Order: sequence, then C-alpha cells, then structure tokens
Amino acid sequence: MVKQVRRWVPARKVKERYNFSEMTLWRRVNRPDPLLPFPKPVYEGRRKLFDEAELDRYDESLLAGAA
Repeated sequence: MVKQVRRWVPARKVKERYNFSEMTLWRRVNRPDPLLPFPKPVYEGRRKLFDEAELDRYDESLLAGAA
C-alpha cells in the first residue's frame, strides 16, 4: 500500500497562484460559492495552509466549468 503524502501550500503562494488579494482569499474561504466552493485551509498556529491536491481539483473544476 502506497501512502500519499499531502503537500501544503501557504496562503501567500495561494494568493500568487490565483492572483488574489488577502481580502479576496478571505471571501473565497468564508463566503463560498455553493456551486464551486474554494478549498478550506488548515491552520497551523497563525499560518493558513491549503492542501495542494484540493487546489488542483478546484483548478480542474474551474476548467470543466469553462468548457
């Protein structure tokens, strides 16, 4: 059995990836779109970390919706 290792992306990198401001990221997390919810972060102290696999699935759903 192969165990998958989760890769965590800090909020700073998520903002760069999607060209979001701090406020836009907050809105996406706290006021989710019911049809395309943004992945929820995990908090490590004050740091917000996002699961890279969840972000990739979000990207795929964005592309699928655009097609």
